[in-house]
Amino acid sequence: MTQGNTQPSPDESPYTRRLNWADFEAVLFDMDGVITDTEELHRQAEVAICRQNGLDVPLENWESFKGRTADDIFATILKGWGNGRALCIPDLISDKTKIYSGLASCGLPLVPGAMEFLAAVRQHFDKMALATSSNAAVQRLAFEQHGLQRFFDAVTTGDELSHGKPHPEAYLTAAAKLGVAPERCIVIEDSDNGVRAGVAAGCTVIGITTSFPAERLAQAGAHLIGSNYAELAERLGL
Repeated sequence: MTQGNTQPSPDESPYTRRLNWADFEAVLFDMDGVITDTEELHRQAEVAICRQNGLDVPLENWESFKGRTADDIFATILKGWGNGRALCIPDLISDKTKIYSGLASCGLPLVPGAMEFLAAVRQHFDKMALATSSNAAVQRLAFEQHGLQRFFDAVTTGDELSHGKPHPEAYLTAAAKLGVAPERCIVIEDSDNGVRAGVAAGCTVIGITTSFPAERLAQAGAHLIGSNYAELAERLGL
């Protein structure tokens, strides 16, 4: 692969920009909203846990939780709506995971075109990693249902991170596991928090509009934005 400058020109629009896959060494994927269409399942499980514990969190706040770890989400909830209650965050996360697993038992939906895109990327890249804010139990459930393990050389989950997205730790960790410099990595993200994490890590970030509108991803710093995987594959030359 070529070793030139991989950073996109700032003069190009993220809505029309094209990238040459051969300018990069690895692709780092988020999971929820990028591979699995599961943001709503996470919201339902989190809302259920809050109601069980008397935490009256306005529903509109869940949009800001997308892309963040469960630990970060529940810490924010307890700070803002806990009213001094001594609730244990690990217990809240464990109960939320149980509810999520029950919802997912009927089958986790996939983002349309995700499997085909993963296969196309695998044909062109020797190194692929997952960097999800979900915990390992949720990640394993998705991998088991859809056989995703064959695509990834490394996995980073939210429960091994000290800082959730938009902090860059998830993508810095994923790149380090692959032995690839962040600037030689493409990140695929659906949330503004995830886009900010990838940009802060020094990666080139592609946003897909499965969870947020293109304008929101552009404001977060996405270098390229597409509405579906067929478009992204074409603009990457896959």
